[in-house]
Amino acid sequence: MRLARHAPVLALLAALAATAAPGCAARRGTGDDDSTAAPARPERTVVRVENVGFSDMNIYVVRSGSERIRIGTAGGNRTTVLEIPKYLVQFPVPLRFLADPIGSNRRPVSDELTVNPGDEVVLHLPPS
Repeated sequence: MRLARHAPVLALLAALAATAAPGCAARRGTGDDDSTAAPARPERTVVRVENVGFSDMNIYVVRSGSERIRIGTAGGNRTTVLEIPKYLVQFPVPLRFLADPIGSNRRPVSDELTVNPGDEVVLHLPPS
């Protein structure tokens, strides 16, 4: 998706940072009884939206070129953490993120990046 040439360009930067290694869990006890081990909690995969502009933004995950899934709204002048649905990141997958300003016709989209289960994606939305 491209921005119109006459529209102000809203730079959308994406940085990927792994928050934890999948499958890591501490185990306590003697190791003789497997039933005492706590089940591993599933990893949360999130996008942290740093919106320093005034406009509230609807945030979408875009996969397969055109399918977009709304994951929430990032308020203006704040940082919002939104969970990426587990069915989208069951394994490493290339995704894009779309920030749609509420009340505007601009739709900036991020570069494609590979997201792993348990990752934290950071989207920095500068002022327009």
